Amino acid sequence: TAAAALDALNERMRLALGQARSRPYADLTGDDGPLWYRGFSKGAEAEVCSPLRATLQAVGAWRMVVGHTIVPDHSQPLPRCGGMLHMLDVGMSRAYYGSLAAWRCQQLGGGWAAALPLSPPAAYLSPQAA
Repeated sequence: TAAAALDALNERMRLALGQARSRPYADLTGDDGPLWYRGFSKGAEAEVCSPLRATLQAVGAWRMVVGHTIVPDHSQPLPRCGGMLHMLDVGMSRAYYGSLAAWRCQQLGGGWAAALPLSPPAAYLSPQAA
């Protein structure tokens, strides 16, 4: 069942994180493992939305929030696939773009609203503004 598969994955991940420096768990901690997989972020929506939906259904989730893949315009978080995926990495580090952004997911009415990017307060935009 999906629940048993998820339990097995969680147990293997717990063991892998306990031995993070060894390579017997490369399928979990490598580029295609659940910690670093970027396929839902990089692929065309026509190709990734259906597998993303299946993944979310398998784990009983409505959306996935990811980082470590900078959004194309590096200005604000990017929702994809009708809000099922939210890419949050805007390149905040000065080593990348130094973009400032924040994110929240707000419940409205009977369901969850789309992610809402927040503009940073003026005091954070420059040291002189403080």
